[in-house]
Amino acid sequence: MILSVNPFDPKTVLLAKHAQHVVLVHFPIALFIAGVAFDIAAHWSKRQGLAEAAYLNLLVAALSTIPVLATGVLAWQYQLEGQRLKGVLLLQAVPDNPQSGAIYLYDREQQMFYFACFDQGRDDSLSVSEFEQLVTEYDLVSWTANPARLTTLNKPARA
Repeated sequence: MILSVNPFDPKTVLLAKHAQHVVLVHFPIALFIAGVAFDIAAHWSKRQGLAEAAYLNLLVAALSTIPVLATGVLAWQYQLEGQRLKGVLLLQAVPDNPQSGAIYLYDREQQMFYFACFDQGRDDSLSVSEFEQLVTEYDLVSWTANPARLTTLNKPARA
């Protein structure tokens, strides 16, 4: 017997363990963008209804940050047991040159940067889309939990 979960079932999405933050975080962002768009349209067209829509969107966006923050803290407690990440993953690029990115992992405790080198391909001329692909392909986010594991692989540089 095969059991499957319907991804479009609201109960599945809203009652999943620690998934509420992922669902809710998009609402204040979208409402803020819509509020700004309504505000610009209200100034351009001088229509009071658009200004009211802008106000309501911004108000609901502000209010919806409360459950977003609460579910974010709960997810952090659930997933990381309240511990902060020891590392930060960075894509550093030259302004106005989207093909100039290099990936670094910063170890907060040791205050060291690690430069990400790959067996094949470019290491210091990455675009944002290539960065996202490499983050997924090499599971780079997992290294932020304990960057000290990298000391056995590379020599660190002082910050």
